[in-house]
Amino acid sequence: MGIYDRDWYKQPHGKRPSAPPPGFVPPRRAPAGILSLVLLWLLIGGAITLMVRALVPGFGPVQVRAAQAGAVLLSPNRSGNYTLGGAINGVPVTFMVDTGASTLAVSAADADRMGLSGCQGVASTTANGTTSGCLALARQISFGPFSARNVRVAVLPRMTEGQALLGMNVLSRMQMLQQSGHMMLRPARP
Repeated sequence: MGIYDRDWYKQPHGKRPSAPPPGFVPPRRAPAGILSLVLLWLLIGGAITLMVRALVPGFGPVQVRAAQAGAVLLSPNRSGNYTLGGAINGVPVTFMVDTGASTLAVSAADADRMGLSGCQGVASTTANGTTSGCLALARQISFGPFSARNVRVAVLPRMTEGQALLGMNVLSRMQMLQQSGHMMLRPARP
């Protein structure tokens, strides 16, 4: 038989696949269209998340920058607290380092002077119990040689004016070392 014969296509041309064993059920595969659609939506969602974090103030993580290399060495005051001078939106305050505070916090009177607006109401648990307050966004904070932009601030009505709690939303972006009764703050290593 040759190529030109009519029955050539009926003749065996090599190994035929063997039949599957009895009871064999082939695995189900998702259609390629569904997988590519899921991947497309994941890609779109990731891109939107990155854009929101980059463009909307307060959604990205706080980035603390140092104006100069080095660190700040703090000594405790008479009450045993570590304090340092600084400013929020250009308004001078004394920051008290508070590792128990999750968020930087200021009084309502200070918030008015600092131009903190657009507060969203929250209930805050403090050392003095639960209190109502709100969350706002500070454009710029500075303390010692450090500065940060777009920082969430808790506005609490019963706080002392002129004093702000430097909470973990800022401190977690730094290295804190406590030794021999002193605290050292320095930029986090990249």
